[in-house]
Amino acid sequence: MINLNDHERRVHSQNGEDGILDCLISKLKAPTRELVEIGAAEGTENNSTHHIKKGYSAVLIEGDERRAQSLTQYLATLDPSGAVRILNGFANARNIEALARKHFPPAPDFLSLDIDGIDAYVLDVLLAGGTRPSVLCLEYNCYLSPRSISVIYDEAFSRYRYHPGFGLYFGVSVEGLTTIAGRYGYRFVCVDTSGTNAFFVLPERFSEPADGFAGLSFQFNGVFCRKYRRTGARLTKLVMNGGFEFVEIDATFRGQREIPAD
Repeated sequence: MINLNDHERRVHSQNGEDGILDCLISKLKAPTRELVEIGAAEGTENNSTHHIKKGYSAVLIEGDERRAQSLTQYLATLDPSGAVRILNGFANARNIEALARKHFPPAPDFLSLDIDGIDAYVLDVLLAGGTRPSVLCLEYNCYLSPRSISVIYDEAFSRYRYHPGFGLYFGVSVEGLTTIAGRYGYRFVCVDTSGTNAFFVLPERFSEPADGFAGLSFQFNGVFCRKYRRTGARLTKLVMNGGFEFVEIDATFRGQREIPAD
């Protein structure tokens, strides 16, 4: 049994994602050495730079223009040996399928998704369109658990606009991600110890059974607990009792269908 949390290591990732991804990728039957990161930031702290430095080809999406420019400049200093394509624009459920058809490899070793908002919708449309990463590294909102829910769909989503002063109304619960990913054959393996990312694998891509991977099933994000001086349970109550609107993630959820009519 491989405890993935024991392999956490930070090189360029915000937390221990680099180490977990290294461990999982090392168990792939036929790695493609390709990756996709949606929400790549400036490049100094994300889930792709470590692997780009190792020669991976990458497609990176960053919505903020300033960050995208910084990302381009930073990666140029690394002189990557693999092809790296940087797209500046916000991913949403309307455009992600077209972006994937035009730019994404069909079976990258991993997809990292962290857009602080409509992640559930983007993930579902992307997987429904046929993109099949071997590993999914997905940001989850621990303060929405244990319900299988997402925030509403808003292409101009801003967590601090919806929840001034806290910014804790965003994204999707780990239970919601598990429901979506499971529909496309993925198996949940762990969350990281920071309470930020959930990891899923496509079992047939691995050289050993997926049930040989283990790790934390849930973790509160300690950064916000310390920042707001409240326990994870109290912050969960703050969000769940805050009068926010949620969308249930069940077997009928489809990201494209949940887009409000114009």
